[in-house]
Amino acid sequence: MSLPVESLTFATGLPPGWLEIGAHEDEEALRGFLAAQIAADADAYTAEQEQALVDACVRARELMADRAWLHLGCVVTQVPRDETWVSTVWSVGIGVLRVPDFGDVDPMAVAQRGVAHLGAVDSVREFALADGREGMLFGMRGTAGPALSEVPPDQRLPQLDPDALGMYVVLLPVAGVPGLVGITVGVAPNVEERGPMSVLAGEMAASLHVVDDSASTPRDAVLIDTTRTVLPHGFLE
Repeated sequence: MSLPVESLTFATGLPPGWLEIGAHEDEEALRGFLAAQIAADADAYTAEQEQALVDACVRARELMADRAWLHLGCVVTQVPRDETWVSTVWSVGIGVLRVPDFGDVDPMAVAQRGVAHLGAVDSVREFALADGREGMLFGMRGTAGPALSEVPPDQRLPQLDPDALGMYVVLLPVAGVPGLVGITVGVAPNVEERGPMSVLAGEMAASLHVVDDSASTPRDAVLIDTTRTVLPHGFLE
C-alpha cells in the first residue's frame, strides 16, 4: 500500500532570490510582499520597472494557481537581449502526482498525459540521473490567457509574448516512493528565455525528495510546511 502524499515530508532546493507567490492569502498581501522584496534593490529599477516586475509575479500566480503546488514562486533575474541586459521574471511550480497503480502500466507514461494540456510541445527528451531514476523533459509553448493578455502593454515586461510563453516541464519519479512523480513547471515570458530558465527549473526538479528526519535535511533544502506560512524573506516556515 502506498502512503498518502499528505503523510510525507518533502524538501527541495530553492535558488537565491526565490519569491514564494503561492502561499499568500490574497493579491494585496502578495503585492505588498513583492514590492518590499524588489524595493531592496531599488537602485536597479525605475518605478515603472518595479511595477512591471511585481505585476508579472502576480499574474504568474493567476496563471499557475490551478494546481496544488508544494512551492510556487518567481525569480527576478536578467537576460541578454539586443546587446543589453533586461530584467525578467521566471515562475516555477513544484508539485507531485500520485499515479494510480495499474499493474504493469508505467507511472511516467500516465503522468505524461497530464502534460499535454499545459501547451504546445516543441520537444521531448528522456534523461537519467546517477541514482538510476529516469525522467522526461518537455520544451513547450503556452499562452497567457486573460491573466496576462488583458494587462496594458505599457505595464507588462517588454519582452512578454502572451501568445508564446516559454515553458519547461520536468517529470521525475520521487526517489523511494513508488507511484509518486514529481512535476516541475517553469514559465518564462517568451520562448527565447526557455533555455536559460530550464537550468533553474531542472536543478529544482532534481532536488525534490522525501525526508524522514528534518534534522538530517541538507542546509540547501527547504522543508515544505503544510500550513504554508510565509516568512518575511519569502521562504515557507
